[in-house]
Amino acid sequence: MAPELTPTGLLKRFAALFIDVIVLNVFIVGLGWMLQALAGDFLLGLGEENLWYVGFIILGIYFVPLNSTLGRGQTVGKRIMKIRVVCEKGAFLTIPKSFIRYSLFSVLTFSSGMLMTVNSLFNGQQAAVALSVFIGTFIILGVFGLVVLNKERRGLHDYLVKTVVIDSERAHNTNVSKLDGLDEGFKKHKSAFSVIFVLSILASVFVSFFPQILEGTVLEKGEVDSILNLGNELRQEFKLSNLEIKSWTSMILSQSGGNPIEKSLLINGYVPYSKYKDKDATAEMIGKINEKVKSSYPFIEKYNNVKITIRTGYNTGITSVSHYMYDVFPVKTRSVEEASIQGGAFYSMLRERDYVGASKMCHQKYLEVTSEKENIKFLQELDERLGQIKNWGVVDYRSGTSNGDEYVVLLYQVNRTKYNSSDQMTFLKQGEEGYKIAGYHVASDGWGNAN
Repeated sequence: MAPELTPTGLLKRFAALFIDVIVLNVFIVGLGWMLQALAGDFLLGLGEENLWYVGFIILGIYFVPLNSTLGRGQTVGKRIMKIRVVCEKGAFLTIPKSFIRYSLFSVLTFSSGMLMTVNSLFNGQQAAVALSVFIGTFIILGVFGLVVLNKERRGLHDYLVKTVVIDSERAHNTNVSKLDGLDEGFKKHKSAFSVIFVLSILASVFVSFFPQILEGTVLEKGEVDSILNLGNELRQEFKLSNLEIKSWTSMILSQSGGNPIEKSLLINGYVPYSKYKDKDATAEMIGKINEKVKSSYPFIEKYNNVKITIRTGYNTGITSVSHYMYDVFPVKTRSVEEASIQGGAFYSMLRERDYVGASKMCHQKYLEVTSEKENIKFLQELDERLGQIKNWGVVDYRSGTSNGDEYVVLLYQVNRTKYNSSDQMTFLKQGEEGYKIAGYHVASDGWGNAN
């Protein structure tokens, strides 16, 4: 009597898959060079969301025949690990069965490309994207999760075509008893399928409401609606596809103690290569998108800057080429405007050599470090060395919070009678008095660096 079914352990299966990945990567690197050399411009013209099926076909040429009767149920990895995939009674898979099994298994590799296709076809409609995410997550968890959760080590792809992976030495002598199909698998593993179902629902819900979840914070409905409306306007006006709009919070390390927080609005959209290759037009489009965002998005003042990226390229799921152009635009908020007014008043007093009035515009924290008398002396020495101020202008700015204090940093180009200078002024909010100068750094050929 032939021995009963003894499924292959997890370590052997994952080791075999790892070996297959290495083998395929060696092949894919060479293939990628060949595709780019022979058909690079053609592939760029097809677009990033339309080529995952090329990778699907290429990997299918490897997995489908080798896992079937043609390869006696063994890929290179399975052969090295001495395991193989079989049907009932140890029979090898037919080509159609092997293709169906591979199709489910491949979702893990090509899920992002499939999602891009859905996103493009339905113009980002949430219902279509959420449904595709649910199906994709269910298949991925069903294929890999079930292998871990049941003793037969069979995934969703195995239940669908009634297969099992066993040690190759047993392939012809093992009496593989009747294997459960998909219906029996659902009944037999209700708990596992229930968990997978719930996780798939959660994934689709997360994607559907992703614009609300920025940096882990659920935004107010008005802001969510504004993000969605902005995305629709950008898609229509600038013909962007696979558009992403999200928030990004970063911390700037500072030697002065305190870590300023900056918040950026990130916009990333795809355009066809035929449109992207005109670099001047692409740069102009980025500028127009910035103007559109700042004029149309009512919550723009919550951000310190806007980073806009325009990309093109192609991705077959196994090889890819990407080109992109981006620019970062600071957001001139009301706080920056208020600080600019204060800075203008400060320079007006210096031009009139009213050092006492200029010194009174300093923040109390600044005057705790240097007295008003010392500050007046410093301003006088600047005028003596660099000459009287003629005019000035803001050339850069940023704002944010540090240790709970709202700050604004303005970079000025200052023209003087003897030497010009680059001045950096830091402003902190001081209650109802508004923004006060909390730091003043001058760089000039007439005096090196002065604080």
